[in-house]
Order: sequence, then C-alpha cells, then structure tokens
Amino acid sequence: MRHRSTKALFDYWNRLRGMRAAPNRTEINPREIAGCLGDVFLIEGTLADFRFRLAGSRIGEGLGRALTGQPFESIWKPAMRPAALGLLATVTEQVEPILVGFRASGRENEGQMPSPSTQSPGSSWPNLRAPNSRLGIERRLDTANAGELLLLPLRHHGRDGERILGALTLFRTPAMPRQAPVELDIASTRVLARAAVPKTGTRLLSGDAAARIVSRHGHLVLIEGDRPTTD
Repeated sequence: MRHRSTKALFDYWNRLRGMRAAPNRTEINPREIAGCLGDVFLIEGTLADFRFRLAGSRIGEGLGRALTGQPFESIWKPAMRPAALGLLATVTEQVEPILVGFRASGRENEGQMPSPSTQSPGSSWPNLRAPNSRLGIERRLDTANAGELLLLPLRHHGRDGERILGALTLFRTPAMPRQAPVELDIASTRVLARAAVPKTGTRLLSGDAAARIVSRHGHLVLIEGDRPTTD
C-alpha cells in the first residue's frame, strides 16, 4: 500500500475486525476515518448488480464523474469488467480484502502517453515491472494516472461480505477536477489474506510470496516453496 488514505482505512478496518473475518457495517464510524473520507466509498447489492452507495469527493474529482448509484463495473474499461466483478466475488464469497493497482485512461490523457521505448509490446502503458522480475513486483517510477483501490468486506444483517468498504486513490491528484470521465485498467491485484497479516501488525504479503500463491482455502494460503537445486 502506497497511499496514506489506503493505509489508514486498512488499519482502521483491520483493527475493528480483530480476529473476525470482517467488522459489522454498523461499527464503521466516519468520524474515525475523517482524514481519508474523500477517498472512501461504500458499495452494496449483489454480484449481479453492485453499486456505489457513497463515494468521496476526491474519487469523483479524480475519475471525472459522480459515482453514487453507479454500477461498480462502470469505472473499469470494458475489457476489465469481468475481472473487476471477479474481484468482488473474492471479497464477498471468500470474505477476503483485496488491493488493486490500476491505471486511468480517458480523453484527457491523450497526448500524455509514454514513448514506445518505455512500453512493453502490445501494452498501452509503461512497463512498471523490473526486467525478469516475478509477477507482483512493480517499479515505482511513472505514477501519472496510476493509483490503488482497496476492497474490504463488511458484515451486514448477520452475513459476511454483504457490504464492501473501500478506498480509491490516485498517486498524483489532478490539479483540477477532471472534466471528462476516465476508465480504469487493472495493473495488479493482491489478496490480503489473514494468513498474510501478522497478528502484531498489518504488513502485507511480499511481492515474491504473493506471486507464488498456489491456492487459497478460506483464510489459508498455500505458497509454492523453493525447489532444491541439483548438480
């Protein structure tokens, strides 16, 4: 996590849940997260129709539109929408928090694209990964139009994952609110499984370890071990 609002919301949510899978919706006190409310949203519904119930002012300014009442998938590029709904399924069905790295594209970004020498083949965006690195590790270089989205399950009416609390933050806040909508492209995802969160803190699974996840069973994560070398 790189943005202070994302970190603050995750720490708050993690503290509220304690040893539970998720805190209750009624436990969320906006006054306790006042410093990051502009980046916070709440979505509700079902996997067939999850919509933004609330969305902070900085989110609307960064995406160039008001989100209240809009479907969750509407903020993503069409090709990314099935994957975005898959993220919601993980949050609601497995009751796991997820961190998503994204890049924004839209008419306002035309003319700001990087030169071909900085792009990977077939990609519209700069290659943020170090050469020959494992999946999940990104170079922290070009942050223009990049950001992160946090999805946190909530318990509501006795069921985990019935509501989702989240934060959507751009690493570089636009100097002026966008006048045209932008859409998001998924750059990376990371499931913040309980097994990856030490009881003494809120550190995340390292990039190397996250790239070696074999399977997940509830809150247990199976990670591929090192293979012994042979002469």
